[in-house]
Amino acid sequence: VGIFLKDGPGRIEKLTRGMEAKDWKAVMESAHLMKGSALNLAAGSFRFANQNLEKTADAGNASLIPLWFEQVVYEYGRLENHLKGVVGGSAELS
Repeated sequence: VGIFLKDGPGRIEKLTRGMEAKDWKAVMESAHLMKGSALNLAAGSFRFANQNLEKTADAGNASLIPLWFEQVVYEYGRLENHLKGVVGGSAELS
């Protein structure tokens, strides 16, 4: 949990840079990495959003990629808030 809270903002930033550059390969790779984190945390909604972003980026579906990106960012925020509540707001806990 602590690793996710510590590394998560950087992962979202990397994903955002990929989106801004329309670098769908970077978006796909970022989504794949976060999907793995979601599986480790049993975070179904976050996993689902990343899985769909990964698939649409892999297919180069430019019309759906921004929608799934927004969903990933939203689900990340929800998960981050939940986990901070569980560990008392400390990213140092594991």
